[in-house]
Amino acid sequence: MKLKSLLFGSAAILAAGTGARAADLPTAEPVEYVRICDAFGTGFFYIPGTDTCLQISGMVRADFIYTDFPNDGDTEPDRREFNNYTSLARAEIKLDARTQTDFGLIRAYIRYRMTLGNDSFDTDYESTSPYLVNAFIQITNDWGTITAGRTSSFFDFFGSNTFGDRVFIDDQTNEVNTLAYTAAFGNGVSATLSIEDAGSDNRRYNTHFLSKITDHGVTVTGLDSYEGQEWPDVVGNIRVDQGWGSAQIMAVVHGIHDKRGIINDCEPGDGNPAFACEGSEDADGLGWAVGGGASFNIPFLNKSGLAFQATYGDGALGYVTTDPGGVGDFIGPSGDDTNTAWSVRAGLTLGWTPTLTSYIDVSYTNVDANDSATVDAAGDSIHADYDMWAVVGNIVWTPVKGLSMGPEIGWQQGPHFEHADHSDHSDDLDRWGVMFRMQRDF
Repeated sequence: MKLKSLLFGSAAILAAGTGARAADLPTAEPVEYVRICDAFGTGFFYIPGTDTCLQISGMVRADFIYTDFPNDGDTEPDRREFNNYTSLARAEIKLDARTQTDFGLIRAYIRYRMTLGNDSFDTDYESTSPYLVNAFIQITNDWGTITAGRTSSFFDFFGSNTFGDRVFIDDQTNEVNTLAYTAAFGNGVSATLSIEDAGSDNRRYNTHFLSKITDHGVTVTGLDSYEGQEWPDVVGNIRVDQGWGSAQIMAVVHGIHDKRGIINDCEPGDGNPAFACEGSEDADGLGWAVGGGASFNIPFLNKSGLAFQATYGDGALGYVTTDPGGVGDFIGPSGDDTNTAWSVRAGLTLGWTPTLTSYIDVSYTNVDANDSATVDAAGDSIHADYDMWAVVGNIVWTPVKGLSMGPEIGWQQGPHFEHADHSDHSDDLDRWGVMFRMQRDF
């Protein structure tokens, strides 16, 4: 009996000692779960341990495309190599980080794209490496908004709404590296002054037809080329955003750096007269473009509207057209041989039901090349003016939020050159296409 009591007593002492040590153990810190940030809309959350709100989004897209030439007949070697049927797979990741500070709202935005497939008019597939679509910083406070990095050009207003993989309207809107200041005046009115790198968004055109130069009765024909970019483009706009829609007027000044003469790398005794060689004397040109656009909501249809943009450029064709005719901004040995162009494009959105929407885009472009400096291979003056138009339409079904799909059909006519040397082949550039897209946004 004494032994049994001793055992029970020892067990009680051990249990009491164990309990005391457990009470002395440190307790774990409470876990900080992700908190919703509702200050900037849906999808934002606080990055743990910070006061920065982050939104992660993206999309996955699959396109299946058939493109054809009405008059091809597979008579040319490049036509036999052309892929009528192509497909495309694309993915994008978007990061939007915003922090409210004593200095104002600081935003950083990243949009990263990866593509495999063909979304151009080339004969071969393109395997596209990861591509940085957007990367910019914005600071907004009582002084206005500063934007620095890669974002949409402040010259652009409306581009296009349709898919437009291989048959598309003449839409030159693009992302650009910029440093811009925007002032807000209230009631939706703002103005922006932007310094933009034309070379970063393919708006510095330097492809063109042959040029000629004459001195003392001697004429030399050659392919001129521009020199390096000296200055950024300067863009300004005035914009209004209100309940009825939006409107904008804009302008740009675009520098063209060139040396007098048209033949590169001339050497004494190579048969080219000295006056035709590019030397040290500048023959720079100054290009410019102006434009305006507006968008209007259609209240009696679900998410419907009409938008358009019209532009005119002199020596700044990259702000007006994609220039498939290859005329470029500048032709000839002197500093005032600029080319001009004007274009208009428009888009109609029709929301038939909450899940069914149609998009229709149209464009017309007219390019006027400098006649005095535009020549053919024989050195004879030609008229390299051309025009083109396109119309594309689709219908998009969104059965559930974030999932959309639908067919598209498009017709692109031109460029059609006015000169006989080119007009014989103008119809060969006409094309039409159909495609089907499926896209998941998240």
